Amino acid sequence: MKLSRLQVTNFRNLEAVDIPLTGGAVIVGENRSGKSNLLHALRLVLDPSLSSIQRTLTSEDFSESLGRDPMGAGRTIEVSIQIEDFDDDEGLVAALAGALVSGDPIRARLTYRFAPRDDREDIEVPAYEWSIFGGNDPGRTIGNDLRRYLHHAHMPALRDAEGDIASWRRSPLRPLLEEVARRTSEPDLLLITSALEEANQAVRSLKSVADAADAIERQTASLVGELHRLEPTLDLSPAEPVRTLRSLRLFLDGTAQRSLSAASLGSLNVLYIALLQLELARLLAKGEIEHALISIEEPEAHLHPHLQRRVFAGLLADADHKRSTVVSTHSPHIVSVTPPRRLVVLRDKGGTTSAFAASTADLPTKTWDDLARYLDATRSELVFARRVILVEGFAEQVLLPRIAMPDHEFDEHGVTVCPIYGTHFLSYVRFVRAVGTPYAVITDGDPNAGTGRTGADRVARLADAIDDTAVGPEQIGLFHGETTFEADLFEASHANQAPMFEALLTFDSSESTRSDIEALRDSGAATGSQILELILRVGKGPFAQRLAGLDADLDPPAYVARALAHVVL
Repeated sequence: MKLSRLQVTNFRNLEAVDIPLTGGAVIVGENRSGKSNLLHALRLVLDPSLSSIQRTLTSEDFSESLGRDPMGAGRTIEVSIQIEDFDDDEGLVAALAGALVSGDPIRARLTYRFAPRDDREDIEVPAYEWSIFGGNDPGRTIGNDLRRYLHHAHMPALRDAEGDIASWRRSPLRPLLEEVARRTSEPDLLLITSALEEANQAVRSLKSVADAADAIERQTASLVGELHRLEPTLDLSPAEPVRTLRSLRLFLDGTAQRSLSAASLGSLNVLYIALLQLELARLLAKGEIEHALISIEEPEAHLHPHLQRRVFAGLLADADHKRSTVVSTHSPHIVSVTPPRRLVVLRDKGGTTSAFAASTADLPTKTWDDLARYLDATRSELVFARRVILVEGFAEQVLLPRIAMPDHEFDEHGVTVCPIYGTHFLSYVRFVRAVGTPYAVITDGDPNAGTGRTGADRVARLADAIDDTAVGPEQIGLFHGETTFEADLFEASHANQAPMFEALLTFDSSESTRSDIEALRDSGAATGSQILELILRVGKGPFAQRLAGLDADLDPPAYVARALAHVVL
């Protein structure tokens, strides 16, 4: 089974969201883009822990675009999930029989609706109620039993892992301890009873313990009188063995037995997720549930980057047709180990949210695998940037942020320069378009590369592959230089030339190379091709590093200026 689609209408800033899913999902987006709202919308449909009161919304839960009185106008909130790939699971087919929709392959749909009651049309402000129904028929009510069968466990962002583990009602440890108590044999229970009584008797025989117990009893008796006396005792644990097993406590750090209150917040979060996984695995093994969905807000909380990658990679590895995970995150480390097809990006569009699913990019499997490795290596800058400039290599990545352009400070505008280390831009452009990221491509001109291989040829092919209706490549963000980036930068303005010569002279080059650099500088007639030949002697990457380290602003080549204006404006 997998979640294949999530639709949300009129819920908070999710005015009209329709997201194709590939089972689980990793949701990213800036603050206030709607990540928490999206997870809460999912809970409205599936989470059995939500009460009827919690599912009853208010006017503040309606999209602001509906006006000041959406309930007075009879507006409706809907959240629908679509489920696929369960036709080989007889249990799920039977459970979802009331939610099936027509089509091949077999699909099911569950919908939460918050709408006016049909029987109260005579009042000025409609009376509202919520319902959950299956398929396309609001009359096919889905009960809580089915939602328990499709089990949804949620971990909020502001979670108290220690408090939840300590609380008997909320603790993910509780079901495990109850299972321990059920599976312990009668002979073993008798042994425990004997051992507990012996231990308690040894403690009671201590004069200090006996005195403390007597003092507590006398004080309570003086407060409430003999008729209501409480008869308190001080013991290690209840003598009843089942109650003792249920009250077992977790300790950390092996024989040191440190209490949970002494553990780090990161350790507690790891422990909580582990306990939750164990409980879901037990429920699945016993057939008490047919599918387990975990939704987690910001699983990176309090975790070191390496642990973020390790823990979440483990959650993904456990996912199968019986288990899936939906996560909202700000962590590039988590995204870096996420299969790219599972990424969902939310973007704020003036108070309402647009959702983009990476899975809509038309890419072959091998290209998806390449993207996964790229995102891992670059820590997912391509996903988190508000705007992206795709370039060929390291030199452009280092130097573009140093180019002097008024009102184009990269961090302020959320611009990231992503090198792809080549000229194979098509798959990256399709990916950023799928996730809704404004972009520009900057590539070398390569005028001597031969027929069909120049920069102009390259961007023309890209334009045809992406949008063959575009008037020209630059209209859709594709820009090429005259020759190479370094040569074009040198010839862009006389002000760029002095710092470029200065950067070359910082290297411990051979005497002949240094002499050639100084001679070309002093001639006052250097060309871009000549400076490029000298740059190649020291290496493009090292040269870019040295030039970027100088306290000098650089004037952009004309095509770079146009690319920056396109991606920022």
